[in-house]
Amino acid sequence: MLPKEAMLPREAVWTRERVAAVAIAAVWVAASLRFDGPEGAFETALYCLVPLLCVWFPEILANRTGFGMLWDGGIPMTRTTPSGIVRLVGWGLLLLPVVLVLVVAWGAR
Repeated sequence: MLPKEAMLPREAVWTRERVAAVAIAAVWVAASLRFDGPEGAFETALYCLVPLLCVWFPEILANRTGFGMLWDGGIPMTRTTPSGIVRLVGWGLLLLPVVLVLVVAWGAR
């Protein structure tokens, strides 16, 4: 069992970055609820889960090694990923709907 000190967070839980990520995800879920109903909002919330985890816990996700791709017997991941890359991918996935909306709007002009 871990000592109690090891389970306590070392940094503030609600940083600006975490608040911004949750706010963006909440906007996506609210917009999806408005336009797609409860089922669409649920699907959007599930979509937002992975980017939020990447933004909130990049160090934990970056330290994973083992088997990555599941086809062809699995591709071994022998090195960890820099946590900054994990965080960047999380923000990219979280902001992807904005990019898609802009592309569609640009094409409709």
